[in-house]
Order: sequence, then structure tokens, then C-alpha cells
Amino acid sequence: MEDFYANLIDKLISIAICRGVEHLNLETYLYSANDQRPSPAPYKFPLSLFADGKGLSVTKLILAECTLSIPVGFAGFKSLVELSFTEMHISEDMIQTLIENCPNLECFRLRLCSGARHLKIASPHLQLREIMVKSCLQITHMELFAPKLQQFTYRGPCISMVLSSVPLMEHACLDYEGRRDGESVKYILGKLSQDFSLLTSLSIVLNTYRLKNPVIPEVVPTPFKNLKSLTLGAIMHCNDDIGWVTMLLEVAPVLESFQIELLTNEKREHPGGVLWEPSDNAHRHLRQVKFYRFRMRQADVALAGLLLARAPLLQTMTFSRGSVHRSPGQTAQYVEAAADWTAEQRSAITRRLETCNAFGARLEFRS
Repeated sequence: MEDFYANLIDKLISIAICRGVEHLNLETYLYSANDQRPSPAPYKFPLSLFADGKGLSVTKLILAECTLSIPVGFAGFKSLVELSFTEMHISEDMIQTLIENCPNLECFRLRLCSGARHLKIASPHLQLREIMVKSCLQITHMELFAPKLQQFTYRGPCISMVLSSVPLMEHACLDYEGRRDGESVKYILGKLSQDFSLLTSLSIVLNTYRLKNPVIPEVVPTPFKNLKSLTLGAIMHCNDDIGWVTMLLEVAPVLESFQIELLTNEKREHPGGVLWEPSDNAHRHLRQVKFYRFRMRQADVALAGLLLARAPLLQTMTFSRGSVHRSPGQTAQYVEAAADWTAEQRSAITRRLETCNAFGARLEFRS
């Protein structure tokens, strides 16, 4: 960035601090992706302006495409509640230093950042309630020691995680991108319930495309103790085995709500039996099941039938033609399909599941 513009931004930030600004959002996207000019040097955010007790009014700081240099004696942001970095190069040491010097920080977000490989957020005095790490592809290991953490969101490749002390964490959203070798499924079935044992709500998005061989864990997974709500979205080949889904359900013995969206290609299959050998495990607490993008595939119908037959308290099973749209940083929203279910389609699904519905759950259809 040219010195003239950098000095101008420095002055504007200084004025904002003097006037008691609470929310500071600085995104220095100078050129578009199609711009042919060379990329300018990123703006150096002036942490020195916050020295000597200045900037105590700032509670929310959002930075994008900036660089940071922590000055000697930097005492942090004493009143900061939310801190967010996007498309920035920032090391794990800098992250730890900033977090340790933000005693009231409750929300920390990293998006598309580089520079950190072993991300460690650890302090017995942290007030952090929410942590989000999305598409920071250089991170290969993460360690969290945050006694007040309640919500964790992660998007990226399957990596090793150590959660040393997170007794209050209730919700996690895990989006495993870019892997088709089954490693994410192996982790979900083998170790996820150990790392996130106290969750009450869990959302998983993953890619199992062409994962043709069943993923059988070597040992029986540790059950989730408190998991009551599970949302699963998987990109897969239409002929892939989904036996791993039933295994995941079996390690959630107190599950009450289950939502699933299987994204496949458009190839159709002839009606048939179950593609896998499920156990006789009963889902005694399950009350609500929702299928999104339901396409009457052989495996989908078999999974629906299995849940109807094994969930004595199941009240409703909903079949939706539409999908769940997940925008970065936004709440997932349901998108209706262009066409509603026909009477013939509803009748066909009901008929195929009639013998499985021994407990009389209500079947609902949504466009």
C-alpha cells in the first residue's frame, strides 16, 4: 500500500480511537481478482496506536488483508470481546500473544489465514466462548485449552486436535474439505467422540466421493455422552456404501434429532435391499429425522427404513426435495426445490417404508 493511503488510514483509526469507537472493521481489498496491476504491499495495522491505555472503547476488531507487528510492551485490548482475521499472515506466537492480552475476549475467528501450523490457544483465564477456524490450510495441528468455550467451528482438511479442557463446549461444526481418501470418516468414527465427548449438538460436512469400501474402526468408538442433535452433509458417489452413517448413529445413544443431506450424482438405481449389514442397535431417544435432497436411492430408503424400525419413540420423519445452503459466516438456510413431490412419489416412498414403520411415525413431505 502506498504511504499516502497508509498514513491516511492511520489518521482515521487514530480519530476513531479518540472518539471512542466500539466496532472497528478494516478490510483493505484494494484491487479485484481480475485487476492486472501488481498486488500492493498489505497495510500494516498500527497496534502502537493502542498503547498507553488508548483504544479501551474497542470491543470488536475485524481485520482483513493487513499485517501485524506486535510492539514491545504491547498490553493488548483490555475491552476487546470479538477479534477476527481474514486473509492475513499471522504466526501462532502472535495469535497466542494477542489472545493472552485480551482478558475479555469471547469470540475469535480465523479465515483464509497463513503463517500458523500448530495453532495453540491455551490459558486457564480465557473468557473465549466461540472459536472459528476456516480454510487456514497450513494448520496441521490444533490444541485448545479454553475452559469457557461453548462453540467451535472448523473448516479445512482433517487434522489432529487436542482439546485439553473444554468442559462447557456444547456445539461444534466441522466441515472437512478437499479429502477423498476416507481419512475424515476414519477420524469421525474413531476419535471424534473422544475429542468432543461433551457435545450436545454436532454438524458435520464431508466429502466421501468414491469411498467404496466400508470404513470399519479397529476398536469400538467411545460413545458421545450428551449428543442430542446431529446434522450430517456428505458429498458421495451414488453407489457408495453409507454403512459408516449407521456406525456414527450408534455412537450417539441419546440422540434425539438427526438431519442428513447426501449429495450424489444423478444416476438412479433400481429398488433393492440394504447395501450394508447394520447391527441390531436401537435408537431409543430419537424423535425427529429429516432427509434433505431425498432421491429414493436404494441406500437412502434403506437408511430411512432402518431408523423407522429401530426408533420406538420416533414422532416424525421428513423427506425434503430441497437442500440446505451453507454460506460462509452465515447460518445454514433451507432452499426449496423447484418442483414439489408428486402424489405418485409420496405413495411410492410410503409404500416402500410401510413394513418398517412398526411404531407408527408420521411421514412428512416438503418441497
